[in-house]
Amino acid sequence: FAASKGPSTAENRVQNGEDDDDDDEWEAYRQQGNGAAANGGAPAATRLSWIEKLLATFDPTGLEAERERESRPPPPKPSDFQIELFVERIRCSEVLFQPSIIGRDFAGLAEAIENVFKRLGPERRDRASKNVVVMGGNSMHPRFCDRVKYHVRSSCPAAKPVEVLHARNPIMGAWEGARKMALSPAFQRSCVTVAAIE
Repeated sequence: FAASKGPSTAENRVQNGEDDDDDDEWEAYRQQGNGAAANGGAPAATRLSWIEKLLATFDPTGLEAERERESRPPPPKPSDFQIELFVERIRCSEVLFQPSIIGRDFAGLAEAIENVFKRLGPERRDRASKNVVVMGGNSMHPRFCDRVKYHVRSSCPAAKPVEVLHARNPIMGAWEGARKMALSPAFQRSCVTVAAIE
């Protein structure tokens, strides 16, 4: 048996008079748009103003709340509390050896080590190169003692031994050494009087 086609949905809507109702509804929407269809389309600002007035009519507090939310600064993100470090991690400790990289015109630690070993003379230099003690908070940078040893080695003959030690308490090591020196009998002999200077 051949299935007979009944009237389509559109035909049913026309027969029931629903299509005319839809056209009337769409015409009402067009008229509410300030005659945008008749005038070839109103500017976007005009349409937006009309929508805002419509929202204010049905929800007076909602539009104000939305504007208040938009005026607030955005909430902080995790990236706002992060500091990205690149070559700065190396340059911070490198300033001790090369102050010129931040525009300072004075000797760094590398040049100071070289000048000290030049003034010691061969005999005292050989003794000092085997007894270099590194202390201070800056000496806690990774591989700091290795860098100091490199500059000490550069200031001594190749055949001479070089020993660089790191203090057990780098931060308080200098104070403890000065305390022991002040309590020792050799302290008075090491002091310089005003009379000697004059």
